[in-house]
Amino acid sequence: NGPTFDGRIKPDITGPGNLIYSAKAHTEHASQVTCEVVAKAGTSMATPVVAGNAALILQYFEDPKFWKSFCNPVYSYCQRGNFSLSGVLLKALVLQSGQAMTAYHSSNNKIIGLSTPPDTYQGYGRVNLLNILPVTNYEQSDLQLFLEENRLSPLSERRYYVNFHSVSTS
Repeated sequence: NGPTFDGRIKPDITGPGNLIYSAKAHTEHASQVTCEVVAKAGTSMATPVVAGNAALILQYFEDPKFWKSFCNPVYSYCQRGNFSLSGVLLKALVLQSGQAMTAYHSSNNKIIGLSTPPDTYQGYGRVNLLNILPVTNYEQSDLQLFLEENRLSPLSERRYYVNFHSVSTS
């Protein structure tokens, strides 16, 4: 857990790392070929889950169908039909997907409630692509894409204020 010595919040994001099923490895010279799986836990399982989610984000941004459904063609990015994400923008999207987790106090084995990210226990929360991408169907999603790739000078910020309203489907 964080924070780091220079005050940054760590971890950045969390992923499920308990009872994750993976292919069971055998020794290099084993003659047995199986389709067995084994449950594992820890950062060795959470890290590939988060990395896999990042790969899915990349796939969305490289899919022309995604752009046709969600991007206004008046913008040059949208006219190309795909977009190569920078590492910084990819990380920002992963962090934006974070969902608050229930906090657990290990000293007395008690659930202490929903924690508000970002914090030093969960970073920006558990990665959840439903928070940022239409993972079920492009045509049926209420998400709208706003994309502006600008570079900021060090120690500067840019703020966006977005007004939205709920649309009733009934």
